[in-house]
Amino acid sequence: MTPLYFMFLFGMMLAFHIVMTVDTLKTRQPDLIKVGYLTSLVLIYVVNLTIVSGVFELLFKGFSFLYFLNNSYFISIDIYKLIFKQLFL
Repeated sequence: MTPLYFMFLFGMMLAFHIVMTVDTLKTRQPDLIKVGYLTSLVLIYVVNLTIVSGVFELLFKGFSFLYFLNNSYFISIDIYKLIFKQLFL
């Protein structure tokens, strides 16, 4: 299987997963109401992104999981700094 077909199928799988997750979250689940939908969505997104990047490191030689985590960390810091600057300065 060529990498192009694999990436297409992997993207379709992720899209299906996201649609099914959103459909499941529409039901009134007590644990999601207690914690909050925003917190739950962020946690689900981060876990999914971590799993996908881990799979990519196993499949592709040019992808580094540690570089992804490090880069994500510094981009998140920059985003939080910009939000703080817009809100409070």
